[in-house]
Amino acid sequence: MSEESSDKKRRRIITQIQNEEDMLRGEEEHPMCNDKKKNDINKNSKRNKNYESKSFNNKNEKIDDSNSDSNNNIDELKGNKNNNKKNIKHYLIENLQNKSLLLNNVLSVEENKLYVKNINEHITKENFESYFSKIDGYIETRFVVDTSRTSRKFAYIDFENKTKALAFLHTLQNSNIENFKTLTLNNVDLLISISKPKKSLYEENIVFIKFTKCNIDSDISIKEKISDFLLKHTILVRDIRLLGDTTNKHGYIELLNNEDVIKCVDNIKLGKLDELEFNLNYSIPIIKKKIIPDMEKIKMNKEKNKQLKDEKKKDKESCTVVVKNLHFNTRKNKLQNIFGQIGEIENIYLSKKISENNIKRNKGFAFITFKNSNDATSSLILNDIIIDGRNILISKFNNDKDGKYQYNHDINNHSNTKHDYHDKKFSNHKYYKKDRKQYFEKKRINLNKTNDNDAENEKKTDNQTIGMTNDDFRKLFFKS
Repeated sequence: MSEESSDKKRRRIITQIQNEEDMLRGEEEHPMCNDKKKNDINKNSKRNKNYESKSFNNKNEKIDDSNSDSNNNIDELKGNKNNNKKNIKHYLIENLQNKSLLLNNVLSVEENKLYVKNINEHITKENFESYFSKIDGYIETRFVVDTSRTSRKFAYIDFENKTKALAFLHTLQNSNIENFKTLTLNNVDLLISISKPKKSLYEENIVFIKFTKCNIDSDISIKEKISDFLLKHTILVRDIRLLGDTTNKHGYIELLNNEDVIKCVDNIKLGKLDELEFNLNYSIPIIKKKIIPDMEKIKMNKEKNKQLKDEKKKDKESCTVVVKNLHFNTRKNKLQNIFGQIGEIENIYLSKKISENNIKRNKGFAFITFKNSNDATSSLILNDIIIDGRNILISKFNNDKDGKYQYNHDINNHSNTKHDYHDKKFSNHKYYKKDRKQYFEKKRINLNKTNDNDAENEKKTDNQTIGMTNDDFRKLFFKS
């Protein structure tokens, strides 16, 4: 039994060491490795090899010692990864000092996460937490939602390290989709795999350049000077793209590999030439974020725009004059010549109608808009002048709530105009309505009276005289 248990321990230690070596090799193969990181990796690999030899050669006691040492080593790696994980946030990139180290650890941190999809409305975050709380190394579950706080039907599950994430993943059954495994939760088949983000924190082979001093207008000469400057540092330039003017000049430099990018940012950083000074930094890809609109701000902006429109409308109406009683053949040019003597005219609207013989004639009124409100008030002097044989009437334009224009009656007190005629007719119509009301009321009262009125009417008819004939008139004449 002791030999069987020792064999099991030996196998478990070997698998742990192999997994750690695979992780370390993956980090060594990353193109943006730091020299310090490489030394640490080599030291850890040597330690692991020593533990491997001990596990094969020594007895059970030594196996236990190697097991404890390897666990300590794994815990150290956990601590390093957890520290890196806390700092890996997109908005903290500019505050981090060692950006090269961040680039090296991006993949290793993402491997601690599991990507879950095919989530429907029957599965909640509480279901995940109740299920994964029993699994070793589980940290948290993060549901991805959109701007309206509805689930996008996928989530991320964080583990302490890659080994524990893989250990859980190996317990699941394979699915029809490559690199995905199935997990049944609440009678729903979920697909799970290791997280592999499509978007990187930095753009590969590209350096961002920001000019603090630029006294050269030609982009071609700037590109030549930058390429010559980097060539002195044994860095070959593939392409340079410049943006902005001389006050806010910036751009992007495309290099051959990521090692040259690290050289530019870590070793060079600042560049100073005769007429140029610039900073070199990693290029961060633009991430488009959906902004939830603030309804209160939108309402405020709408109200402000409405007030501005109303003010502009009032200003325009104060500059507008209504001209009435025009001849049907009066043209716009004639009004332009007459009213243009008072002030500058912005617009003249002369309403027209088409007669039966397809002849265009105006309707007898026009709207004249001046550029200045003082010119509009001074144009009232031309009231009652004769144009094409008619006395024109001028008034300021007044717009009521219903959108119908009203005329200022202080000036239009002429009895011979159509407007006064319509006013009289309208006023007579009102009185006529009142008379009719009184008439109907009297009639209704007469109908409700008793039959005594009929007797009175009969008495009146009895007292009336009967018509006289010609003979009766002769008799009266001769008597007199």
